[in-house]
Amino acid sequence: MQKFPFSVKKRRQFESLWRRLSKQKILSVEDCERGRKVKIVDRNKFLDLTSASVFLLSSISSLKNDMSNLEKFVFLTWNGNVKNDIEFVLKMIPSEEEALYKRVEELFNSLLALSLAEDFCFHFLYPNTYIEELGGNSHELDIVGGYFKGKIPYCLLVEITSGKYLKRFSRDVEFFPESALLHFKKTVFKKWIIERKFEIQTKLAYITLFENFNKEKNELIKTVFEVDNRIKSFCLYPEEFANFSYQKLRTSIERFLKEIKSFVRQ
Repeated sequence: MQKFPFSVKKRRQFESLWRRLSKQKILSVEDCERGRKVKIVDRNKFLDLTSASVFLLSSISSLKNDMSNLEKFVFLTWNGNVKNDIEFVLKMIPSEEEALYKRVEELFNSLLALSLAEDFCFHFLYPNTYIEELGGNSHELDIVGGYFKGKIPYCLLVEITSGKYLKRFSRDVEFFPESALLHFKKTVFKKWIIERKFEIQTKLAYITLFENFNKEKNELIKTVFEVDNRIKSFCLYPEEFANFSYQKLRTSIERFLKEIKSFVRQ
């Protein structure tokens, strides 16, 4: 059997998550010809959980990473089933991780990976992981997947930016602005390194959470998209988040998932 040209570090937290969601009959994971794929059993519940993770991801930076403030904010802002979904999401986040923002970010990446694996057979697909052949100190990838078409291996990269990054070596977690353009340059560089080193065609889905990434406004970005048609940008929630409603958020995420899954299947 044709071997994949690289391997990734398996993530125990991710496997625990999909097993938990399987046990609760929200989804199931099935074997396919050269890997596994996901079947979303309860689509409404899965969308609710994904919406809750996006809500948390967008809110934490303004709440200074404080769980008690976040719980008060959730209680005052959303109620009923939505509040229950957010509490359910918070319980799924392993408490041993260093920062709440990091945990929520990893959870969103995990739910997105599960959605991408629906009806598509991946040899492997992991969020928040590393390519082992590049060394344990290589840059963490938000999502990396490998799949075969016939005997030919292909790679999928998904990188997500919220426009912020953490100052990690501080007792008090701080947030600093990072432009989508800077993050995009670093991400494209990673894609091209993987393609050159492992001689594998690689798709890159570049996702901004709340900022439209307009390639027409920057010549460098425009050139990248012109010379590499295996790169596509997506915006998860293009409107001003302060004006959100739960239904608008959920509708936006449903639209976003359809668009990115269509790109993966091409």
